[in-house]
Amino acid sequence: VLEEIDEAVEFFGEDGGGAEVFGRPGSGGSSSNNRRGGRERTASQQPFQATASGSAEYYRRACALQDAALELLRVGVADRISQTSSQIQDALKLPKVPIAADKLEASLVYTRFHGISRRSNALINIARKRVETLGSGSLAASSYEDFLTLCRNTYCGARETLLTTTIRSHMDILKERHGLVGMTRLASVFLIRLCTVETALYLDFFGDPDKRRQTTKKVKGATSDGDDEKEAEENEGGDDASAFKRLGSSSSHQPGTAIASQILSEDATYRDAEFQSMLGSLCSALHRTIRRGLVSVLDLDVLCQVVSVLREERSAANSTSTTLAAARAVSGVIQDAQERLIFCANTSLHKEV
Repeated sequence: VLEEIDEAVEFFGEDGGGAEVFGRPGSGGSSSNNRRGGRERTASQQPFQATASGSAEYYRRACALQDAALELLRVGVADRISQTSSQIQDALKLPKVPIAADKLEASLVYTRFHGISRRSNALINIARKRVETLGSGSLAASSYEDFLTLCRNTYCGARETLLTTTIRSHMDILKERHGLVGMTRLASVFLIRLCTVETALYLDFFGDPDKRRQTTKKVKGATSDGDDEKEAEENEGGDDASAFKRLGSSSSHQPGTAIASQILSEDATYRDAEFQSMLGSLCSALHRTIRRGLVSVLDLDVLCQVVSVLREERSAANSTSTTLAAARAVSGVIQDAQERLIFCANTSLHKEV
């Protein structure tokens, strides 16, 4: 049905001149608004053209059908995401009450989104396939592109709202329990793991389902290989290490990197600008927390340890493109730590000399 509607929009819009009368979808705002504005024009405002008047009417009707179809897709994806996010916030009292790190991945923040991901992915792929079939520059495809952009923005806004308070709170807790150096390592690993988990969830919504099924089989094998090693590390780390059983631990680099590599090799949808911007915003919590701690540090040994730990974690984050947002956040903290180290070293030298 969509194929026939799109063909009508293309034919009567381009060849029949309907786009000249009612406007092109996607030009100067959303396609639906442009077309509605065109439909509301009176006959006196539009010069009568005998050769194009019939095509314009058919174009208007085809656009109305396409708008109706896109409205159903929007309700099934964007509105569903917004509604689910609101329900989660009400149930967990977010953002006022942060979620504990060891309960985050098993909380409604992930389980509810996993629950709506399959249907959302099916609807999103309907629109994506239409864009691929029509071509990105075609008249009918612009409406689908607007729909996909709306879905990405809605999804990223919802995820950022649900996670920001919890991540910041967790960074502060790590700093209180482990000090600046210990917090730097644990928080960096936490964010690397978070990027991997969020990438997997994003692909559940926006990824190619065929590639995703192949990736899932490979990821299961990669995660099972590291289970024994992770359990041994967590037993050594005590209660604090158990908090990273799901979202980050000192032993999670190897399996986390394996998971991310498998995702990268199959589907690069996670490179979407909206999603990467969201990850960058979430990872900025590391820079915020460590920067506040660096201001009061005068010990050169502590600053050297912080820089050394950050460089190690940056290497781990740079090992795969799925965690580049964490790598960028760590790089920003390294720059601040090095500046603080140079300042303290110069101050110490001046005093001694």
